[in-house]
Amino acid sequence: MKCTIQHVVLSECLACVDTDRAKRLAELQRAITTVDEAMIRPTKIENKGVKVGGAEKGRAGREVGGVDMSTEDRSKARGEGWDGQVRAARRAVTRSMARDHVEEKDWEAVRQILGGVVRRPEAAKKWSEREARRRVREIASAIGDVQDWAWKEILGWRERTIEQRSAYITRDEGARAEEEELRGWRIQRKRGRRQRVRAVGRTADWEAVLSVNYARWVPPETGGSGRWEYFIQETGGKVGWVTDEVARRVIEEQPEAFGQGEEGMGARLNDLQKQHRALLEARGRQLRGEL
Repeated sequence: MKCTIQHVVLSECLACVDTDRAKRLAELQRAITTVDEAMIRPTKIENKGVKVGGAEKGRAGREVGGVDMSTEDRSKARGEGWDGQVRAARRAVTRSMARDHVEEKDWEAVRQILGGVVRRPEAAKKWSEREARRRVREIASAIGDVQDWAWKEILGWRERTIEQRSAYITRDEGARAEEEELRGWRIQRKRGRRQRVRAVGRTADWEAVLSVNYARWVPPETGGSGRWEYFIQETGGKVGWVTDEVARRVIEEQPEAFGQGEEGMGARLNDLQKQHRALLEARGRQLRGEL
């Protein structure tokens, strides 16, 4: 599976995470909390005469800017928009820590915070113009810390996945080259042209075969018989066609390298021929020039 930014930020890629996964996600959770506190922290005027531990008895409290705020107080200070956004972002991190499924809306909340797109808190209505400017700078700094954390994660992911990404790029380049070849042949068929195999740039080295993707039947141009060809990818990532005659000769010469019986490469070629034949027959076509 190809890694997405969600896999990297929430450490969901099991193939490339290291042992510090829980620790890194805890850092993200704390960074989100810092943004939240910058949003809802009471102003100095509101703090006046209020002591630490001032949350009402029996109400869950947490210190925010030197003042204990109950869950209800924090929700009111956030307002519906920011409260829903920050809760969704925290839920995404919590579920990722538990290796649980992260819903799209929760991940979207994390993305919004990373992008600096946050809802205006209800507490902002009580800010003076001077306080508002100060809070905006503080909130921007807190969001910058979240972005720095994410960037560090991306750099770490790049370092940890050098080999995997190199292998993926090799496969991806081969697949793209193969699709370009197929697109050209489809266009030729639509224009009524025959499919001709050009030796330059399209003939592959069977002895360097990495995978055999599919077979095709090439009908004769003038009389005679047609031939089977196989589209292969070489170990170096290049792609091209190999005739059945060449492939069978090399398989026969190197049985240990290509295997024998039902698990051998010869059986694989036979299966690809059957698949292509069945496809043509399903379209009401026959192999022209088959002896």
